[in-house]
Amino acid sequence: MFLFGAEVGFRHPAQGGQPRQRNDQHSKRKQNERQPSVRKDPRAAVRIQGITPGPQILTTHPEMFWGVVASMLIGNAMLVIINLPLIGVWVRFLKIPYGLFYPAILVFACIGVYSVANSTADLFLLIVFGLLGYLLSKWKCEATPLMLAFVLGPMMEENFRRAMQMARGDATVFVTQPISAVLLLLSAGLLLMVVLPAMRARRTRRSRRNERKRPRRSAGAFSNTNG
Repeated sequence: MFLFGAEVGFRHPAQGGQPRQRNDQHSKRKQNERQPSVRKDPRAAVRIQGITPGPQILTTHPEMFWGVVASMLIGNAMLVIINLPLIGVWVRFLKIPYGLFYPAILVFACIGVYSVANSTADLFLLIVFGLLGYLLSKWKCEATPLMLAFVLGPMMEENFRRAMQMARGDATVFVTQPISAVLLLLSAGLLLMVVLPAMRARRTRRSRRNERKRPRRSAGAFSNTNG
């Protein structure tokens, strides 16, 4: 955002312009927190095709827009037809133990990856990235920002190079131009709004943990000290 603002601002003068219940509630809360970030994926998928999402997509790419609308209508109709008579089947899938369900998912994933190019290297890549995803999940790292970085990173680099060429290598253009400076301040403010509550929550959890670990003096010891 601020790269685009720096580019526009620089061009303007030149152009004139219970425990288990608690765990379940915690997991549900985490899923609800992840929903807003997951909603950004369709826009990133559209950008992969070189299409800028916005209101002009109705005139520039009407076939894609109406194709998406038609696919949503057809998909919802098929879901109604399939799910109503097969609700009992889908409920039974939930009773499958995780020890059997996850290996089946891995097998189907390996079959799908190998069937694309009949290459064992793709299988090794699947294993490596699967282990990486497992480690990132253990470290509580969100997968959506990483995906957006892979998608939007080249566009950011391209706009950064363009802004630096127009500014003749002067990096202060991002601060001196009003549009980019305002966008930078807004980005910093949003970052602080996200980071500060997390730091406060972590500090309160740490203080509560220290209070629980602190040994309590017994009543007998207290009476002895008073005597």
